[in-house]
Amino acid sequence: MNPIVSIFNFFKKHTKKQLGGAAAYVALFIVCIGWGTTWLASKNAIQAPMNVWQIAGIRQFLGGAIYVTYFLIKGHRLPKGVEWKAIIILAFLNFICSNGLSTYSVKYLDSGIGAVLGALYPIWLLIITAIFYKANALKPIGVAGIVIGFIGVLIVFYPKFGMAQNSLVWLGILLCTTSTITWAFGSIYTKKKAKAFNAYFSIGLQMVISAVITTGYSWASGQAVSYLAIPLQVWLNIIYLVVVGSLICFMCFLYCLQRMTPSQVSVYAYINPIVAIFVGWWLGGEGANIYVFAGSFIALAGVFIVQLSTKNI
Repeated sequence: MNPIVSIFNFFKKHTKKQLGGAAAYVALFIVCIGWGTTWLASKNAIQAPMNVWQIAGIRQFLGGAIYVTYFLIKGHRLPKGVEWKAIIILAFLNFICSNGLSTYSVKYLDSGIGAVLGALYPIWLLIITAIFYKANALKPIGVAGIVIGFIGVLIVFYPKFGMAQNSLVWLGILLCTTSTITWAFGSIYTKKKAKAFNAYFSIGLQMVISAVITTGYSWASGQAVSYLAIPLQVWLNIIYLVVVGSLICFMCFLYCLQRMTPSQVSVYAYINPIVAIFVGWWLGGEGANIYVFAGSFIALAGVFIVQLSTKNI
């Protein structure tokens, strides 16, 4: 081969590799910042007179419709037979429960605090696999991480404990915790059962299915409002959630998973709450005191210790 051609191919190969690696880090940065900002957008979207399930349904339908339309135009086939089972189960776990309940929770919680609870996902993942799947048995370091993580959460909520009896704070905690647990179950189910169908296309179908259910419920229960009556501010937040949360960040997240190690990608779990707390304080007028910052740091330290004790669940 011509030496000049060989040198050209060498630089082409390694430059492409370096650029590919840089693109993955850019994508990860977008996920870290983007998903952190969506907590406040969710809180702003569910203002009166909006029903939470209607908001969740509109967001998921718009995002899912874009995914599904793209893949149908590209000639991808719809699922067949048992493939639908996994998609329907994941629609329930990932979007009706996880996304729907996390959106519901910020009706009663500050968006930054909701993000801290969401960041406990790796802890629930470890607990679930240890209890239900008899895998990754709890090691002393893992137990220590779990304890530290929950101590951090207690510190975050310490100022609110006194008023919790007369408020809906506890309901917000329950909703957000349940959403995080269902996200962990969804992740495990995806890894074990849902490998046969295109992951990107599957996400779109899950969104559409969940949108039909949540929107249908909001109308059937008489809680939905006319689309023409939805305030412009709410529509702007919904559009932000669709574009940034459901499209850009989700695609960047999947791009990262294909090109980086799970431990590298998991960095987003530590940065999202920090971004959410800052954005909530800066743009949302939410309180950010020493308990929030100290508790968040301790909770995320617990999550980090838990991840050190596991091998890619």
